[in-house]
Amino acid sequence: WDPRNWVRRLAYFARKYMAERRIVTLIRAAIRDGRLTSPFSASDVSTATDLDRIVADRFLPNHRVGNPGDEREFFVEESSGRFRLKRRNE
Repeated sequence: WDPRNWVRRLAYFARKYMAERRIVTLIRAAIRDGRLTSPFSASDVSTATDLDRIVADRFLPNHRVGNPGDEREFFVEESSGRFRLKRRNE
């Protein structure tokens, strides 16, 4: 329980949170600009934004509604491998 570990842990979560917000902002901007239509897949996200395909492949399923992990829920899975942004009231 060294306080230096607290600082490292806090810095890790801050970087993770900022990366999540950046990815969601990129996806929202692509939808707003018409480069991405809903529902979308990881390959659609990688072609519409500057994200790598592997980042999109890992990010979308980990941040969907119903994921048993403690990730924040940003997406709803429409069908197998197709996602849409979660609405505020869902």
